[in-house]
Order: sequence, then C-alpha cells, then structure tokens
Amino acid sequence: MSVWLFTGCTAPETESTKTTVAPVAVTLPGSECLMSKRCRQAVLTHKELVALDLSNADLTLASMRGSDLSKSNLSGAKMSSADLYEATLEYADLTQANLKFAKMTGARASQANFHLADLSSAELGDSDFRGADFSRANLSRAGFAHSDLSVAQFVAANLSYADFYATNLTRADFSGANLLGANFEKANLTRANFSGATNVDFSGTYLQNTTMPDGRICSGSPFELKC
Repeated sequence: MSVWLFTGCTAPETESTKTTVAPVAVTLPGSECLMSKRCRQAVLTHKELVALDLSNADLTLASMRGSDLSKSNLSGAKMSSADLYEATLEYADLTQANLKFAKMTGARASQANFHLADLSSAELGDSDFRGADFSRANLSRAGFAHSDLSVAQFVAANLSYADFYATNLTRADFSGANLLGANFEKANLTRANFSGATNVDFSGTYLQNTTMPDGRICSGSPFELKC
C-alpha cells in the first residue's frame, strides 16, 4: 500500500521561481511484510486484516494486538510467541498453525478453526472461543481460565495439564481427548461430552448431564454422582 507525498520549494511562487513538484512513493509500514508473508517480529497492532490470505506466513513474535483477522486464512502460519492480545479471529482458519507460547488473552475467536494447530503453553484466558474447533490440536499446558468455550470441539486433542479454571464448557466435545493433569475447577460442564477421553479429573467442579468417558450421563459432584 502506498501514498504519495509532494515535496518542493516552500517560498511563494513566481514565474521565475516556480518549481516542478515530483511525486514520491512512500510505503506504509507493514504492507510489504503482508504481501511477502514474511512478518517475523512485525508490528501490526490495531489493523484491519480481514479475509487476508496469510497461509504459511511467518508471523513469529509478531505483535497483532487489537487487530481484526476475522475470516483470514492463517493455515500453516508460524505464529509462535505472537502477541494477539484482544485480537479478533472470528471464523479465521488456523489449521496446523504454530501458536506455541502465543499470547491471546482477551481474543474474540468464535467459530475459528484450530484443527491440528500447536497451541502448547499458549495464553488463551478471558477469551471468546464459542464454537471453535480445536480437534486434534496440541493444547498441552495451555491456559483457558475464564474463557467461553461453549460448543467448542476438542476431539482427540492433547490437553495435558491445560487449565480450564472457571471456563464455560457447555456442550463442549472432549471425545477421545488426552486430559492428563487438566484442571476443570469451577468450570461449567453442562452437557459436555467426555466419551472416550482419558485421564479425566473432575475435582472441584459440578457435572450437569455430562457424558462421562464410559458413556454414562451424570450430574452432581465427583463424589456424589447421579447417573
């Protein structure tokens, strides 16, 4: 993206002093980076980046705080340690993206696709992930505290030591997921599905019509279940 600046003499013009003004092209910060998809450590904060093709882009350590990336194609993108604080990723495609250690606190990512993505140790708290697809993703040690994950898909995902403290997991699907060491304290697990999930610990939470790993549908505390 370019703008045109005009430079020339600032003295009052006369017939003898009139100067020809030449246009000078100036490239706005970030435009070349987005076109080449080489945006490592780029500063792209508070920008409208809607519906862009950034597949396989290098956004490692990039800052996209507050930017709108909704409906963009970020499949296969390298985004480890990227700063996406309060970014919008609604309906974005992040299939197989590398988001290790990414900072996504306060993000709005409803219906986003994180299938097979690597979000290990990512900061995902206080965010909106309603209906997002995390199936077969690596979410080991990811932090989701206080996020809305209702109707989210975690089918066959690696959620070892993930933190779901005080999250809304209404109707979330954890079928076949690895939940070794995952924390569900104070989480809302109403009608959540844990069929076939392994290493599940429901300590500190209350179940409401929740499908257990063995297929039973149960309600109550882990010590007083009614199935």
